[in-house]
Amino acid sequence: MAAANRNAIKVHKEHVQNKIDEVNRRAYACGDNNVLDENLRALLKSIKELIELQSLKQDGKKKPQAKAESAKEKEQKANALFKEFDVWLKKNSVQSDSIALVGDLNEGNGLVASKDIKEGEKIIEIPPHLLITLKGAKEGNHSLKEFVNDNEMLKTVPALCLAIYLLYEKQALASFYAPYIRMLPKEYNLPINWEYEELKELQGLAQRETVKLIKNTIKQYAYLHTMRLEHKTFTPATFTLEAFLWAVSTVMSRQNEIPDGEKASQLALIPFWDMANHAEGKMTTFFEDGVVRCSAMQDFQKGEQIRIFYGRRPNRELLIYQGFVIPNNSSDVVTLVVNIDKSSTVFPEIKRLLGAESIEVVVAGGEEGKEMCLPLFRLLCMSEEEVKTIQDMEQLKEKSTQKLDDEREKKAVQMMQKLIQETLSLYPTTLKQDKDLLEKNMSQRKKLAVQARVYDKEILHSLLA
Repeated sequence: MAAANRNAIKVHKEHVQNKIDEVNRRAYACGDNNVLDENLRALLKSIKELIELQSLKQDGKKKPQAKAESAKEKEQKANALFKEFDVWLKKNSVQSDSIALVGDLNEGNGLVASKDIKEGEKIIEIPPHLLITLKGAKEGNHSLKEFVNDNEMLKTVPALCLAIYLLYEKQALASFYAPYIRMLPKEYNLPINWEYEELKELQGLAQRETVKLIKNTIKQYAYLHTMRLEHKTFTPATFTLEAFLWAVSTVMSRQNEIPDGEKASQLALIPFWDMANHAEGKMTTFFEDGVVRCSAMQDFQKGEQIRIFYGRRPNRELLIYQGFVIPNNSSDVVTLVVNIDKSSTVFPEIKRLLGAESIEVVVAGGEEGKEMCLPLFRLLCMSEEEVKTIQDMEQLKEKSTQKLDDEREKKAVQMMQKLIQETLSLYPTTLKQDKDLLEKNMSQRKKLAVQARVYDKEILHSLLA
Protein backbone atom coordinates (compact mmCIF):
# COMPACT_ATOMS: atom_id res chain seq x y z
CA MET A 1 0.00 0.00 0.00
CA ALA A 2 2.84 2.36 0.93
CA ALA A 3 4.63 1.55 -2.35
CA ALA A 4 1.44 2.18 -4.33
CA ASN A 5 0.99 5.53 -2.59
CA ARG A 6 4.60 6.52 -3.31
CA ASN A 7 4.07 5.64 -6.96
CA ALA A 8 0.87 7.72 -7.09
CA ILE A 9 2.73 10.70 -5.61
CA LYS A 10 5.52 10.30 -8.17
CA VAL A 11 3.04 10.12 -11.07
CA HIS A 12 1.18 13.21 -9.84
CA LYS A 13 4.44 15.17 -9.53
CA GLU A 14 5.26 14.26 -13.11
CA HIS A 15 1.81 15.37 -14.28
CA VAL A 16 2.23 18.72 -12.52
CA GLN A 17 5.72 19.28 -13.93
CA ASN A 18 4.57 18.36 -17.44
CA LYS A 19 1.71 20.84 -17.16
CA ILE A 20 4.08 23.58 -15.94
CA ASP A 21 6.33 22.88 -18.94
CA GLU A 22 3.28 23.04 -21.22
CA VAL A 23 2.12 26.35 -19.74
CA ASN A 24 5.62 27.79 -20.17
CA ARG A 25 5.79 26.65 -23.82
CA ARG A 26 2.41 28.19 -24.53
CA ALA A 27 3.51 31.49 -22.97
CA TYR A 28 6.46 31.62 -25.36
CA ALA A 29 4.27 30.49 -28.28
CA CYS A 30 2.16 33.64 -27.83
CA GLY A 31 5.07 35.66 -29.25
CA ASP A 32 5.46 39.43 -28.89
CA ASN A 33 2.18 40.63 -30.42
CA ASN A 34 0.31 40.82 -27.10
CA VAL A 35 -3.04 40.13 -28.72
CA LEU A 36 -5.99 37.89 -27.93
CA ASP A 37 -5.66 34.92 -30.26
CA GLU A 38 -5.88 31.14 -30.18
CA ASN A 39 -2.40 30.89 -28.66
CA LEU A 40 -3.49 33.01 -25.71
CA ARG A 41 -6.76 31.09 -25.39
CA ALA A 42 -4.75 27.84 -25.20
CA LEU A 43 -2.41 29.39 -22.61
CA LEU A 44 -5.27 30.48 -20.36
CA LYS A 45 -6.87 27.03 -20.67
CA SER A 46 -3.60 25.39 -19.62
CA ILE A 47 -3.26 27.83 -16.70
CA LYS A 48 -6.70 26.80 -15.45
CA GLU A 49 -5.81 23.11 -15.80
CA LEU A 50 -2.55 23.60 -13.90
CA ILE A 51 -4.32 25.39 -11.04
CA GLU A 52 -6.85 22.54 -10.81
CA LEU A 53 -4.07 19.92 -10.94
CA GLN A 54 -2.10 21.62 -8.16
CA SER A 55 -5.22 21.81 -5.98
CA LEU A 56 -5.25 18.00 -5.68
CA LYS A 57 -3.57 16.01 -2.93
CA GLN A 58 0.00 14.78 -3.38
CA ASP A 59 -1.24 11.47 -4.75
CA GLY A 60 -3.44 13.20 -7.33
CA LYS A 61 -6.72 12.54 -5.53
CA LYS A 62 -9.25 15.25 -4.79
CA LYS A 63 -9.08 16.84 -1.37
CA PRO A 64 -12.12 16.32 0.87
CA GLN A 65 -14.66 19.05 0.24
CA ALA A 66 -14.67 21.57 3.05
CA LYS A 67 -17.86 21.86 5.03
CA ALA A 68 -19.93 24.82 3.88
CA GLU A 69 -19.88 27.62 6.43
CA SER A 70 -23.04 29.34 7.57
CA ALA A 71 -23.32 33.12 7.41
CA LYS A 72 -22.87 33.22 11.18
CA GLU A 73 -19.71 31.10 11.03
CA LYS A 74 -18.26 33.34 8.30
CA GLU A 75 -19.01 36.41 10.39
CA GLN A 76 -17.40 34.87 13.47
CA LYS A 77 -14.28 33.95 11.49
CA ALA A 78 -14.04 37.46 10.00
CA ASN A 79 -14.48 39.05 13.43
CA ALA A 80 -11.71 36.85 14.83
CA LEU A 81 -9.33 37.95 12.04
CA PHE A 82 -10.18 41.62 12.60
CA LYS A 83 -9.58 41.24 16.33
CA GLU A 84 -6.28 39.41 15.78
CA PHE A 85 -5.11 42.16 13.42
CA ASP A 86 -6.17 44.91 15.83
CA VAL A 87 -4.27 43.25 18.70
CA TRP A 88 -1.19 42.92 16.46
CA LEU A 89 -1.32 46.61 15.53
CA LYS A 90 -1.68 47.77 19.13
CA LYS A 91 1.06 45.41 20.32
CA ASN A 92 3.36 47.01 17.74
CA SER A 93 2.61 50.62 18.73
CA VAL A 94 0.16 51.48 15.93
CA GLN A 95 -2.29 54.01 17.34
CA SER A 96 -5.62 54.05 15.50
CA ASP A 97 -8.03 55.68 17.94
CA SER A 98 -9.47 58.00 15.27
CA ILE A 99 -10.01 55.35 12.57
CA ALA A 100 -11.24 51.77 12.35
CA LEU A 101 -10.90 48.96 9.83
CA VAL A 102 -14.22 47.63 8.50
CA GLY A 103 -15.06 44.93 5.98
CA ASP A 104 -18.55 45.82 4.74
CA LEU A 105 -17.76 48.60 2.25
CA ASN A 106 -18.48 48.41 -1.49
CA GLU A 107 -14.74 47.93 -2.00
CA GLY A 108 -14.52 45.27 0.72
CA ASN A 109 -12.15 46.29 3.51
CA GLY A 110 -11.49 49.95 4.21
CA LEU A 111 -10.98 52.55 6.92
CA VAL A 112 -13.69 54.71 8.50
CA ALA A 113 -13.51 57.62 10.91
CA SER A 114 -14.22 56.74 14.56
CA LYS A 115 -14.70 60.45 15.30
CA ASP A 116 -14.81 63.73 13.41
CA ILE A 117 -11.41 64.36 11.82
CA LYS A 118 -10.04 67.67 10.57
CA GLU A 119 -7.97 68.11 7.42
CA GLY A 120 -4.28 67.75 8.23
CA GLU A 121 -4.91 65.74 11.40
CA LYS A 122 -2.55 62.77 11.79
CA ILE A 123 -4.51 59.53 11.35
CA ILE A 124 -1.96 56.75 10.73
CA GLU A 125 1.58 56.13 11.94
CA ILE A 126 3.28 52.85 11.02
CA PRO A 127 6.68 51.98 12.58
CA PRO A 128 9.38 50.60 10.25
CA HIS A 129 9.50 47.09 11.73
CA LEU A 130 5.93 46.42 10.51
CA LEU A 131 6.78 46.99 6.84
CA ILE A 132 7.37 44.03 4.52
CA THR A 133 10.34 45.29 2.53
CA LEU A 134 12.69 44.30 -0.24
CA LYS A 135 15.57 44.67 2.21
CA GLY A 136 13.81 42.21 4.50
CA ALA A 137 13.71 39.69 1.66
CA LYS A 138 17.41 40.09 0.90
CA GLU A 139 18.87 40.54 4.37
CA GLY A 140 16.39 38.99 6.81
CA ASN A 141 17.17 36.12 9.14
CA HIS A 142 15.38 33.43 7.13
CA SER A 143 16.07 30.57 4.72
CA LEU A 144 14.70 32.54 1.74
CA LYS A 145 17.72 34.87 1.75
CA GLU A 146 19.97 32.48 -0.18
CA PHE A 147 17.23 31.77 -2.74
CA VAL A 148 16.72 35.52 -3.33
CA ASN A 149 20.37 36.52 -3.51
CA ASP A 150 21.34 33.64 -5.83
CA ASN A 151 18.57 34.42 -8.32
CA GLU A 152 19.27 36.89 -11.14
CA MET A 153 15.59 37.34 -11.95
CA LEU A 154 14.73 38.30 -8.38
CA LYS A 155 17.68 40.69 -8.29
CA THR A 156 16.48 42.54 -11.38
CA VAL A 157 12.70 42.52 -10.75
CA PRO A 158 12.14 44.04 -7.27
CA ALA A 159 8.35 43.60 -7.29
CA LEU A 160 8.74 39.90 -8.06
CA CYS A 161 11.26 39.53 -5.24
CA LEU A 162 8.82 41.19 -2.82
CA ALA A 163 6.03 38.85 -4.00
CA ILE A 164 8.21 35.79 -3.34
CA TYR A 165 9.03 37.12 0.13
CA LEU A 166 5.31 37.64 0.83
CA LEU A 167 4.56 34.09 -0.30
CA TYR A 168 7.37 32.80 1.91
CA GLU A 169 5.94 34.63 4.94
CA LYS A 170 2.44 33.38 4.13
CA GLN A 171 3.52 29.74 4.29
CA ALA A 172 5.70 30.21 7.39
CA LEU A 173 4.13 28.57 10.43
CA ALA A 174 4.98 31.41 12.81
CA SER A 175 5.32 34.47 10.58
CA PHE A 176 5.45 37.79 12.43
CA TYR A 177 3.29 39.22 9.62
CA ALA A 178 0.60 36.50 9.79
CA PRO A 179 -2.18 38.74 11.23
CA TYR A 180 -1.67 41.19 8.35
CA ILE A 181 -1.39 38.53 5.65
CA ARG A 182 -4.61 36.87 6.84
CA MET A 183 -6.40 40.22 6.38
CA LEU A 184 -5.37 40.53 2.73
CA PRO A 185 -7.95 39.75 0.01
CA LYS A 186 -8.23 36.07 -0.90
CA GLU A 187 -8.55 36.97 -4.59
CA TYR A 188 -8.14 40.03 -6.79
CA ASN A 189 -9.98 41.56 -9.74
CA LEU A 190 -6.76 42.52 -11.50
CA PRO A 191 -7.00 41.59 -15.22
CA ILE A 192 -3.95 39.33 -14.84
CA ASN A 193 -6.40 36.89 -13.18
CA TRP A 194 -9.16 37.17 -15.80
CA GLU A 195 -10.29 34.46 -18.21
CA TYR A 196 -10.26 34.75 -22.01
CA GLU A 197 -13.88 35.88 -22.41
CA GLU A 198 -13.38 38.51 -19.71
CA LEU A 199 -10.20 39.79 -21.36
CA LYS A 200 -12.13 40.20 -24.63
CA GLU A 201 -14.08 42.98 -22.93
CA LEU A 202 -10.85 44.90 -22.44
CA GLN A 203 -9.71 46.84 -25.49
CA GLY A 204 -6.84 48.99 -26.66
CA LEU A 205 -3.63 49.41 -24.69
CA ALA A 206 -5.13 47.96 -21.48
CA GLN A 207 -5.72 44.65 -23.25
CA ARG A 208 -2.23 44.54 -24.78
CA GLU A 209 -0.52 45.40 -21.49
CA THR A 210 -2.52 42.73 -19.67
CA VAL A 211 -1.66 40.03 -22.22
CA LYS A 212 2.03 40.95 -21.90
CA LEU A 213 1.80 40.78 -18.10
CA ILE A 214 0.14 37.35 -18.17
CA LYS A 215 2.83 35.89 -20.45
CA ASN A 216 5.69 37.34 -18.42
CA THR A 217 4.19 36.19 -15.12
CA ILE A 218 3.80 32.62 -16.38
CA LYS A 219 7.41 32.56 -17.62
CA GLN A 220 8.57 33.87 -14.24
CA TYR A 221 6.60 31.20 -12.40
CA ALA A 222 7.99 28.37 -14.53
CA TYR A 223 11.55 29.59 -14.01
CA LEU A 224 11.14 30.12 -10.26
CA HIS A 225 9.46 26.73 -9.89
CA THR A 226 12.63 25.14 -11.28
CA MET A 227 14.74 27.21 -8.88
CA ARG A 228 12.47 26.13 -6.01
CA LEU A 229 13.26 22.50 -6.77
CA GLU A 230 16.98 23.26 -6.55
CA HIS A 231 16.80 25.30 -3.33
CA LYS A 232 13.87 23.43 -1.72
CA THR A 233 12.65 26.78 -0.37
CA PHE A 234 8.94 26.08 -0.84
CA THR A 235 6.90 22.90 -0.75
CA PRO A 236 4.81 21.87 -3.80
CA ALA A 237 1.68 22.76 -1.81
CA THR A 238 2.81 26.34 -1.13
CA PHE A 239 4.40 27.23 -4.48
CA THR A 240 1.40 26.64 -6.70
CA LEU A 241 0.56 28.91 -9.62
CA GLU A 242 -2.58 30.06 -7.80
CA ALA A 243 -0.54 31.08 -4.74
CA PHE A 244 2.06 32.78 -6.95
CA LEU A 245 -0.60 34.80 -8.81
CA TRP A 246 -2.08 35.83 -5.46
CA ALA A 247 1.30 37.09 -4.22
CA VAL A 248 2.03 38.91 -7.49
CA SER A 249 -1.44 40.50 -7.45
CA THR A 250 -1.00 41.59 -3.84
CA VAL A 251 2.30 43.30 -4.56
CA MET A 252 1.10 44.84 -7.83
CA SER A 253 -1.87 46.43 -6.10
CA ARG A 254 -0.27 47.41 -2.76
CA GLN A 255 3.46 48.07 -3.27
CA ASN A 256 4.93 51.46 -2.42
CA GLU A 257 8.36 52.94 -2.88
CA ILE A 258 9.85 54.13 0.40
CA PRO A 259 13.19 55.76 1.26
CA ASP A 260 16.11 53.47 2.04
CA GLY A 261 18.81 55.76 3.35
CA GLU A 262 19.44 59.28 2.10
CA LYS A 263 19.38 58.61 -1.65
CA ALA A 264 18.19 55.06 -2.28
CA SER A 265 14.65 53.66 -2.17
CA GLN A 266 13.02 50.24 -1.94
CA LEU A 267 9.63 48.60 -2.41
CA ALA A 268 7.48 47.79 0.61
CA LEU A 269 4.04 46.68 1.75
CA ILE A 270 2.64 48.93 4.49
CA PRO A 271 0.18 47.06 6.75
CA PHE A 272 -3.02 48.88 7.82
CA TRP A 273 -2.19 52.03 5.82
CA ASP A 274 -2.62 50.04 2.59
CA MET A 275 -6.21 49.23 3.55
CA ALA A 276 -7.32 52.81 2.90
CA ASN A 277 -9.09 53.13 -0.45
CA HIS A 278 -8.31 55.73 -3.11
CA ALA A 279 -9.89 59.08 -3.95
CA GLU A 280 -8.77 62.10 -5.95
CA GLY A 281 -7.00 64.58 -3.71
CA LYS A 282 -3.49 65.32 -2.52
CA MET A 283 -0.57 63.34 -1.15
CA THR A 284 -0.65 63.31 2.64
CA THR A 285 1.62 60.33 3.38
CA PHE A 286 5.28 60.93 4.18
CA PHE A 287 8.23 58.93 5.49
CA GLU A 288 10.22 60.36 8.38
CA ASP A 289 13.00 58.40 10.09
CA GLY A 290 11.59 55.20 8.63
CA VAL A 291 8.10 55.86 10.04
CA VAL A 292 5.09 56.08 7.70
CA ARG A 293 2.96 59.08 8.70
CA CYS A 294 -0.37 59.88 7.07
CA SER A 295 -2.68 62.81 7.74
CA ALA A 296 -6.25 63.44 6.58
CA MET A 297 -6.42 65.06 3.14
CA GLN A 298 -9.80 66.61 4.02
CA ASP A 299 -12.33 66.81 6.84
CA PHE A 300 -14.03 63.48 7.62
CA GLN A 301 -17.16 63.04 9.70
CA LYS A 302 -17.57 60.19 12.17
CA GLY A 303 -18.57 57.04 10.26
CA GLU A 304 -17.34 58.38 6.90
CA GLN A 305 -14.88 56.30 4.89
CA ILE A 306 -11.30 57.56 5.10
CA ARG A 307 -9.68 57.66 1.69
CA ILE A 308 -6.16 58.58 0.65
CA PHE A 309 -4.71 59.72 -2.67
CA TYR A 310 -2.60 57.00 -4.31
CA GLY A 311 -1.04 59.44 -6.77
CA ARG A 312 -1.70 60.60 -10.32
CA ARG A 313 -2.60 57.48 -12.30
CA PRO A 314 -4.74 57.05 -15.42
CA ASN A 315 -7.61 54.58 -15.32
CA ARG A 316 -5.68 52.09 -17.46
CA GLU A 317 -3.02 51.79 -14.76
CA LEU A 318 -5.57 51.73 -11.95
CA LEU A 319 -7.40 48.87 -13.67
CA ILE A 320 -4.35 46.76 -14.56
CA TYR A 321 -2.40 47.23 -11.35
CA GLN A 322 -5.11 47.82 -8.75
CA GLY A 323 -8.33 46.42 -10.12
CA PHE A 324 -10.58 49.49 -10.25
CA VAL A 325 -11.32 52.61 -12.30
CA ILE A 326 -12.78 55.97 -11.27
CA PRO A 327 -15.03 58.42 -13.14
CA ASN A 328 -13.82 61.96 -13.85
CA ASN A 329 -10.21 60.95 -13.22
CA SER A 330 -8.21 64.17 -13.66
CA SER A 331 -5.12 62.06 -14.44
CA ASP A 332 -6.78 59.98 -17.14
CA VAL A 333 -5.19 59.72 -20.59
CA VAL A 334 -5.41 57.64 -23.76
CA THR A 335 -2.58 56.47 -25.99
CA LEU A 336 -2.69 57.15 -29.73
CA VAL A 337 -0.38 55.27 -32.09
CA VAL A 338 0.88 57.45 -34.94
CA ASN A 339 2.42 55.56 -37.86
CA ILE A 340 4.71 57.74 -39.99
CA ASP A 341 4.10 57.46 -43.74
CA LYS A 342 7.23 55.82 -45.17
CA SER A 343 6.55 57.30 -48.61
CA SER A 344 6.68 60.83 -47.22
CA THR A 345 9.70 62.95 -48.18
CA VAL A 346 10.16 63.88 -44.51
CA PHE A 347 10.13 60.26 -43.29
CA PRO A 348 13.95 59.83 -43.04
CA GLU A 349 14.37 63.08 -41.11
CA ILE A 350 11.46 62.40 -38.75
CA LYS A 351 12.76 58.90 -38.08
CA ARG A 352 16.15 60.45 -37.30
CA LEU A 353 14.57 62.78 -34.76
CA LEU A 354 12.12 60.36 -33.17
CA GLY A 355 14.14 57.16 -33.54
CA ALA A 356 11.10 55.14 -34.62
CA GLU A 357 8.65 54.57 -37.46
CA SER A 358 5.64 54.78 -35.17
CA ILE A 359 5.10 56.90 -32.08
CA GLU A 360 2.80 56.41 -29.10
CA VAL A 361 1.34 59.74 -27.99
CA VAL A 362 -0.16 59.91 -24.50
CA VAL A 363 -2.88 62.56 -24.38
CA ALA A 364 -5.44 63.87 -21.90
CA GLY A 365 -8.92 64.97 -22.90
CA GLY A 366 -10.23 68.29 -24.19
CA GLU A 367 -8.14 71.29 -25.17
CA GLU A 368 -5.21 70.14 -23.05
CA GLY A 369 -5.09 66.88 -25.00
CA LYS A 370 -5.23 68.65 -28.34
CA GLU A 371 -2.22 70.75 -27.37
CA MET A 372 -0.39 67.57 -26.36
CA CYS A 373 -1.22 65.84 -29.63
CA LEU A 374 -0.98 68.56 -32.31
CA PRO A 375 2.82 69.11 -32.20
CA LEU A 376 3.49 65.70 -33.75
CA PHE A 377 1.05 66.33 -36.59
CA ARG A 378 2.57 69.76 -37.17
CA LEU A 379 5.91 68.00 -37.57
CA LEU A 380 4.38 65.67 -40.16
CA CYS A 381 3.12 68.71 -42.09
CA MET A 382 6.50 70.46 -42.22
CA SER A 383 8.67 70.51 -45.33
CA GLU A 384 11.83 68.43 -45.59
CA GLU A 385 13.93 71.59 -45.32
CA GLU A 386 12.15 72.68 -42.14
CA VAL A 387 12.61 69.30 -40.49
CA LYS A 388 16.31 69.22 -41.41
CA THR A 389 16.90 72.39 -39.38
CA ILE A 390 15.76 70.60 -36.20
CA GLN A 391 18.80 69.06 -34.53
CA ASP A 392 17.54 67.76 -31.19
CA MET A 393 14.45 67.17 -29.05
CA GLU A 394 14.63 70.62 -27.49
CA GLN A 395 14.46 72.28 -30.90
CA LEU A 396 11.73 69.83 -31.93
CA LYS A 397 9.60 70.82 -28.95
CA GLU A 398 10.12 74.51 -29.67
CA LYS A 399 9.31 74.25 -33.39
CA SER A 400 6.34 71.87 -33.13
CA THR A 401 4.52 73.94 -30.52
CA GLN A 402 4.47 76.91 -32.90
CA LYS A 403 1.46 77.17 -35.20
CA LEU A 404 2.02 76.65 -38.92
CA ASP A 405 0.42 78.71 -41.66
CA ASP A 406 -3.38 78.40 -41.82
CA GLU A 407 -3.46 75.73 -44.53
CA ARG A 408 -0.95 73.39 -42.90
CA GLU A 409 -2.35 74.00 -39.40
CA LYS A 410 -5.75 72.95 -40.71
CA LYS A 411 -4.18 69.85 -42.27
CA ALA A 412 -2.48 68.93 -38.97
CA VAL A 413 -5.82 69.19 -37.14
CA GLN A 414 -7.51 67.04 -39.81
CA MET A 415 -4.78 64.39 -39.52
CA MET A 416 -5.22 64.31 -35.75
CA GLN A 417 -9.00 64.00 -36.03
CA LYS A 418 -8.68 61.23 -38.62
CA LEU A 419 -6.44 59.22 -36.29
CA ILE A 420 -8.89 59.68 -33.41
CA GLN A 421 -11.78 58.51 -35.60
CA GLU A 422 -9.73 55.49 -36.68
CA THR A 423 -8.93 54.72 -33.04
CA LEU A 424 -12.62 54.89 -32.13
CA SER A 425 -13.48 52.60 -35.05
CA LEU A 426 -11.26 49.87 -33.56
CA TYR A 427 -13.74 49.45 -30.71
CA PRO A 428 -16.53 46.98 -31.59
CA THR A 429 -19.02 49.06 -29.58
CA THR A 430 -19.89 52.75 -29.53
CA LEU A 431 -19.80 55.03 -26.51
CA LYS A 432 -23.60 55.00 -26.33
CA GLN A 433 -23.75 51.21 -26.52
CA ASP A 434 -21.24 50.92 -23.67
CA LYS A 435 -23.18 53.39 -21.52
CA ASP A 436 -26.37 51.41 -22.18
CA LEU A 437 -24.52 48.22 -21.18
CA LEU A 438 -23.65 49.72 -17.80
CA GLU A 439 -27.37 50.00 -17.03
CA LYS A 440 -27.64 46.20 -17.15
CA ASN A 441 -26.61 43.55 -14.63
CA MET A 442 -23.17 42.09 -15.33
CA SER A 443 -20.19 40.59 -13.56
CA GLN A 444 -17.87 42.94 -11.70
CA ARG A 445 -15.02 42.22 -14.10
CA LYS A 446 -17.10 42.91 -17.20
CA LYS A 447 -18.36 46.11 -15.62
CA LEU A 448 -14.77 47.23 -14.96
CA ALA A 449 -13.83 46.57 -18.59
CA VAL A 450 -16.86 48.44 -19.95
CA GLN A 451 -16.26 51.38 -17.60
CA ALA A 452 -12.64 51.56 -18.78
CA ARG A 453 -13.83 51.63 -22.41
CA VAL A 454 -16.32 54.39 -21.62
CA TYR A 455 -13.68 56.59 -20.01
CA ASP A 456 -11.28 56.06 -22.94
CA LYS A 457 -13.97 56.93 -25.48
CA GLU A 458 -15.04 60.02 -23.56
CA ILE A 459 -11.48 61.33 -23.84
CA LEU A 460 -11.34 60.52 -27.58
CA HIS A 461 -14.68 62.23 -28.23
CA SER A 462 -13.55 65.30 -26.29
CA LEU A 463 -10.57 65.58 -28.66
CA LEU A 464 -12.98 65.77 -31.60
CA ALA A 465 -15.17 68.48 -30.05
